[in-house]
Amino acid sequence: MLLLLFLGNMTIFGQKSQESQHRIKKAQFPTISIDTLFKAVNDSELKKVRYYKAVDTARTTYTLKFKMQRLHYQMHFYSKGKLLKVGFGIKEVDVPSDTYAAMQHYLQNRFKNVKIRRMYQEYHIISEEKAQSTIKNAFQNLMLPTNQYRLLIMGKNELGRQAYEAKFDAEGELNAFTEALPSNYDRVLY
Repeated sequence: MLLLLFLGNMTIFGQKSQESQHRIKKAQFPTISIDTLFKAVNDSELKKVRYYKAVDTARTTYTLKFKMQRLHYQMHFYSKGKLLKVGFGIKEVDVPSDTYAAMQHYLQNRFKNVKIRRMYQEYHIISEEKAQSTIKNAFQNLMLPTNQYRLLIMGKNELGRQAYEAKFDAEGELNAFTEALPSNYDRVLY
């Protein structure tokens, strides 16, 4: 009976998707053709280039973060170097008012108190042939019906405060909602 109880708990807790991200060296990043990705960009425009590896229960992705023209961009790649999505950090004023109102309405109905910590506007790569045009659209900050908004929020409900990640489409409809991991403070010595 004790064994069944133990195995039952293992399967219940094993269903969560846990993601952790850590910084890596450029040599550990998958080989990508930077020239084809940044045809319209001058190398001198890129600042604060950083490389990250995100390990999830389902897959491993790589993120290239950089600053260009006062925006903080993120390019996500599969482990083979294929581009997954491009995004950049935004503020409330950068989102259309009706879209933002729909997102706020959903969050206020779900939580007693909610605070948006970060917002990202994302452009997903649909096909390999359209990758260059998608990157160009992201660098021009175009508002398209295929845009998605990713919000990192801190919500308070009956169980207490918890960090979450919510993904909305261009109309403000919820696409995905997941619980976020707490920040990693392994670098801090007590």
